[in-house]
Amino acid sequence: MPTGDLFQLLNLAPDAEAPAIESAFRRLTRRFSRSAVPEAGIEARRIQAAYDVLSDPTQRSAYRNAPPPPTPPFKAGLHVSRAQVTPQSEPQIVYALVEIAAIGASAEAPAPAANLCLVIDRSTSMNGARLDQAKAGVNAILDGLRPQDTCSVIVFSDRAEAVVTAHKMSDEQRRLARSKVSTIRAGGGTEIMRGLLRGLVELHGQLNTKAISQLVLLTDGQTYGDEAECQLLAALARADGITVHGLGIGDEWNDRFLDQLAAATGGAVDLALTPEQVADFLRKRLHILSDLAAERVHLDVIPDAGAELIEAFRFTPEPSPLAFPPHELALGQLPRSERLSVLLKFRVRIEADGPCPIARLVVVGDAAGPGARRARITLEVEATAGPGRVTAEPPAPIVAALRRLSQIRLQERAFTELQSGDVDEATRALTVLGTRLLAAGQSDLAKMAIAEARRLEKNSSLSEEARKRIKYGTRALAGLEG
Repeated sequence: MPTGDLFQLLNLAPDAEAPAIESAFRRLTRRFSRSAVPEAGIEARRIQAAYDVLSDPTQRSAYRNAPPPPTPPFKAGLHVSRAQVTPQSEPQIVYALVEIAAIGASAEAPAPAANLCLVIDRSTSMNGARLDQAKAGVNAILDGLRPQDTCSVIVFSDRAEAVVTAHKMSDEQRRLARSKVSTIRAGGGTEIMRGLLRGLVELHGQLNTKAISQLVLLTDGQTYGDEAECQLLAALARADGITVHGLGIGDEWNDRFLDQLAAATGGAVDLALTPEQVADFLRKRLHILSDLAAERVHLDVIPDAGAELIEAFRFTPEPSPLAFPPHELALGQLPRSERLSVLLKFRVRIEADGPCPIARLVVVGDAAGPGARRARITLEVEATAGPGRVTAEPPAPIVAALRRLSQIRLQERAFTELQSGDVDEATRALTVLGTRLLAAGQSDLAKMAIAEARRLEKNSSLSEEARKRIKYGTRALAGLEG
């Protein structure tokens, strides 16, 4: 039997009878047979399984009379930018905002245990203040772990070793771990793949459904020649329910690479320029682990024929672009105290009047803590096509999301234009960004953007530190409500 409510799989009310069940099954079978994404075939098999049960009167009655399933750990809602569209030959853009929130007992359930691995770059460039920052941050998170939490610490340069092997954090083990962390010394090159591999080995030894597994990578440099292997390791981590987060120290690390690595698993990336920022990032990882309603949350996006997913961005709990394909978007963890919100951008070709299904969205996640159970909620992105000019305004949450996303797009556009050699356009984009940030009350970030725009005018170059500060500063603002 497929996971999730069988009537919901067929887009039916719980009291639907044979004619409606038959009609829904035929309609959905035709619909998903036309979709080109692999996820459509998987969904079609789930629909077939649901139909096999509900089309049989005896099984349908038994299903209705069975004890209700446990309350899911979350609920999901949907806003669509355009409920009505006008048919035309050119593709149109439709946005969908998915909001997921904890409900019921999940909001008060005890926090699950953590299975945490800290992977620390100890290459030569980390010598001095940077390595001191990393060690202080590690000690801060060690102090915050509970006796039921497991932690390991890996260091890497051109080889990797476990400074602290995976152990539950008793007071004695915490003391030993802090002592071992103090012995870390810098030296060697930067081969991130070695650190990731060793870290995943430590996490794998403690994998279980009662613990939340996360790997946090701290680095100040760029890895060379092993990016593809790192991405493969991230894909394997995702398959095992492990989330990878990244923290870049200083201004020389490869932010695009680290973004891709984390996005593959639903993780987050940030910039640290001070010891306090390192500690704050690691403490945030610990706070989220203690505030979970659901883990291994992902969003299956199944576009209909004529529709294409072209962008996905998570606003909360931690703003980040989402990696696709595949169309199973890793979202990471759902905190009890904060919504998980994702904006999807579709390119849709609509040439005829009538109902216009755009995509099926399936939210899947596991309740955190003891007795973990999987929940599945189905949402439909759809519109109605007809003649006449569409004048309805998009829903307010969509408008707010696009406004927040526009700042991220401006800084991305500035950096892209600069890479292509168009200094004037890059300068213009940074100036507009600075003006908007100033209007939004973000004076420090605004001043930095405007200063970099002036620097571009004079020198045709950007400060790498400022570029990262602007990038991750505007990204952080996208997670603010309103």
